[in-house]
Amino acid sequence: MKLIGAVLLALALSLGLAARVAAGPYEDAGAAYERGDYATALLLLRPLADQGVAKAQYKLAEMYLLGKGFPPDDAQALNWYLMSAGRDFPHAQFALGFIYMNAIGVAKDYVQALKWFRLCERHVGFAYSAGKNADLITPKMTPPQITEAQKLASEWKPKIQ
Repeated sequence: MKLIGAVLLALALSLGLAARVAAGPYEDAGAAYERGDYATALLLLRPLADQGVAKAQYKLAEMYLLGKGFPPDDAQALNWYLMSAGRDFPHAQFALGFIYMNAIGVAKDYVQALKWFRLCERHVGFAYSAGKNADLITPKMTPPQITEAQKLASEWKPKIQ
C-alpha cells in the first residue's frame, strides 16, 4: 500500500513538473507580472507581441497604460491596443472603446468608441459590458455619427494571425 502511495505521489509530482515545463513564455510573463517583476514580464512579452500574439500585445498595452515597469505612455499603449484589437482580441477592443469614450491619451471620439464596442460585443462574454458602454455613448451622438460607427464596425476585418 505504501508503494502505491509513493508511486501516486511521484506521478503527481512529475505531472506538476511537466505542467511547469510545458508553460510557455506568455504564462511565464503573466507569472512575472503578477509578482511585480515587470522587467521579466516585458522581456518575455515583447518578442511575442512583435510576433503578433494578440494577448501579449494587449498585456504590453496594459503595462504602458498603467506604467508597470516604466513611466506610463498613452501613445505606446494605444499602439499596442490597436495591434491587439486588429487581431480581433476582445479585451483590446473593449479597452479601445473605453479609451476613445473617455479621452485617455486621445481626443474623445464617440464614433471610434462605438465602433470598438460593437466589435467587442460580438464575442462571448463581452456582449453585456460592451453593449452597456455603447448604450452610454449613443445618446451623446448624432444619427450620422452612429451610422458611421456602425458602418466602420460592419466593414472591419481582422488581420490574419
